[in-house]
Amino acid sequence: MDKESVNELLEKALKLAVEAHSGQTDKAGAPYVFHPIRVSCRCKTDEERVVALLHDTIEDSDITPQRLLSEGFPRDIVEAVISLTHYEDEKYSDYVRRCSLNSIARAVKIHDLEDNMDLSRLKQVTEKDLKRLNKYLVAYRFLLSFGAGE
Repeated sequence: MDKESVNELLEKALKLAVEAHSGQTDKAGAPYVFHPIRVSCRCKTDEERVVALLHDTIEDSDITPQRLLSEGFPRDIVEAVISLTHYEDEKYSDYVRRCSLNSIARAVKIHDLEDNMDLSRLKQVTEKDLKRLNKYLVAYRFLLSFGAGE
């Protein structure tokens, strides 16, 4: 992918992330869109950065894989975003296993977990936050065992 195409995809992904997460806040009360931006900044490749910006769009909005394709995102990018979409009826462990099967999704999920495990963003850490952290640590170690994110 040439630099112009990459910049175009990154810009388009950022605009879609802003649209998808408009009005949403994270557990600390900050605009949710900052999360995919932070995850994107941790990524090593352009493809990972695009996927990171889009990683919660299908899960948290009415944006569909078909829309991503129609917006011009390559199939491998859309497949990675689908891999990162956690469906309501899906066990978390099954979801993480599914993420591990796509190399781009695996790398992005590692960075997603790193951001999610940063408790310094919270004003107060609760028992619920610590339980969530432990769940994320199990997933993080599992995904790192594939060698991604190093």
